[in-house]
Amino acid sequence: MSETELTVKLSEIVSDFNLDALFAPEGWENVKINTAEVNRPGLQICGFFQHFDNTRIQLLGIVEFEYLKTLNEEQRFERLNNLFASRIPAAIVTTELTPFSEMIEAAKNNSMPLFTTKDTTS
Repeated sequence: MSETELTVKLSEIVSDFNLDALFAPEGWENVKINTAEVNRPGLQICGFFQHFDNTRIQLLGIVEFEYLKTLNEEQRFERLNNLFASRIPAAIVTTELTPFSEMIEAAKNNSMPLFTTKDTTS
């Protein structure tokens, strides 16, 4: 890592943006984020991971939720589990959306921090 790169702990982001934990595995506070970029994982939820940057925090908003609603519970868990298994640092559910139980189950299955916010994805 070069001297110009910045790393911040996930706990600082959670604090600065007033995020609420849906699932916070042991040690989540020390997860290091080294990119300011985020991702909306629409393509990854559909199963396309080519050129996917798994170092970014993932934002799940209305568009992602509308797609996930079209899937049955088993499919929803499989798609979310694949996303969370890709070793992303964390995911944030936006817009006060109620998370699917499969989403929390997939986060737990992968020890992946999952948060929520009232803010929109924009």
